[in-house]
Amino acid sequence: MRGTTKLLRAAVLALFVCATAATTSPAATATPGTTAAATTAATTAESTTPGSTTAGSTTAAADNATIAHPLAPDAAAPPAAGDAEPFIVRGGTVTQNIPWIVSLAYNGSHTCTASIIAPRWVLTARHCTQRPVANFTVRVGSLKRSSGGQTAKATRLVNYSGRNDVSLVQLDRDINTTYSRLGAAGSVRVGSADTIYGWGADKSDWSGPLPENLKFATGSVASLGCAGDNTLICVRNNGEVAGGDSGGPIIVNGVQVGVCSIGHKPTQNDGFGGYADITGLRTWIKQISGV
Repeated sequence: MRGTTKLLRAAVLALFVCATAATTSPAATATPGTTAAATTAATTAESTTPGSTTAGSTTAAADNATIAHPLAPDAAAPPAAGDAEPFIVRGGTVTQNIPWIVSLAYNGSHTCTASIIAPRWVLTARHCTQRPVANFTVRVGSLKRSSGGQTAKATRLVNYSGRNDVSLVQLDRDINTTYSRLGAAGSVRVGSADTIYGWGADKSDWSGPLPENLKFATGSVASLGCAGDNTLICVRNNGEVAGGDSGGPIIVNGVQVGVCSIGHKPTQNDGFGGYADITGLRTWIKQISGV
């Protein structure tokens, strides 16, 4: 996510382009060890009046921006020599302990942000989990994505089969910590103050490398629905989501209400982020995770 503070990043979101499931059935799809192809067709971002709160609208974007999933780049190469874009970004670097924050790694490399909601269950975005379960690991409770905290292996992936871009990851052992509290239906409204967290990279074109330290941005909910998807919570913050922010939490009134699903690529300096709403999925989440 990008932000206005010097220690932050200039949004580098994912390599994988926005996809949303067309089904609406609430049944869970367990995917232990299975793979699925990531959608790669880019959708041109719709323009709208800045600050619009109409359901189904999007924030303003340049003609060359696309809506994309903010997954981490597969290869986080250092900036090329002579690169003119400075690492002065908006938002902020997290300094206080967040025991429920999670870095979700694939083959040892950070791919998405997530949150732990129960001793053996992590909440993230569905587009983050479309690869073999055996290669996923988590790091819980560290502000650094590659050191500290507690670690565990993934043993099962349970993807929501409806439109919401949501997935649950089961772990191979209990993690004893403070868990993210989830919001109930109706706990988020247009105008609600929000805070978002993630390890998204530092450039507006979504190139690497990823930041080591967890970042955040603040603002408010601009609309419930955007980019043609009424299951999204869409924000206007002091930073934009970028590659590596996918699956990261949005917090409203002290509870988590969504996971990072889409962003503008390149970022538009408009504070945009689209979060899959989890407040309407509380029954499904409880059936799987017990919370």
